Amino acid sequence: MRHQFHGIDLKTFVLVRLWLRLNTSGKRKIPVRLWRITLTHWRVIVADPNGRRIREAMHAIRFFHKRPKHAIGDAEVGYGNTWKIQVLLYILALPKERYQVAELKASLLPGIRAIDRRLIRRFCQRNGIRRDVSAGERAGSRKHAFKRRYN
Repeated sequence: MRHQFHGIDLKTFVLVRLWLRLNTSGKRKIPVRLWRITLTHWRVIVADPNGRRIREAMHAIRFFHKRPKHAIGDAEVGYGNTWKIQVLLYILALPKERYQVAELKASLLPGIRAIDRRLIRRFCQRNGIRRDVSAGERAGSRKHAFKRRYN
């Protein structure tokens, strides 16, 4: 149930990317959220009896050191995983308890927005991302805008 990048766990890949960016930025303060996520993931890495997860982290570190100033694009990540990474980066940037599928889809780059909502829902279910499934009209829905305009 994992999404991988060339055999590297996606969470490991993103965390390595964030830590290397933080190191090169020169900032001394490390965000608490990043510490928590890293410590939780480190627990998973250390608990792996085969050592596969630590090798994945080493591969990710090597990958980014080979491309210090190179932007990571669709070719490196894989076209099928681009939208998944965009969703995860959006969630890291704006942490909430629950997310609407429409909100996650709107956060995607314009060239990727053609992705089906069902895929986003399935991605959220498989990765434990809570969705906002409350009943009622959404603030940005067409019906809501119509009622607001003409009532």
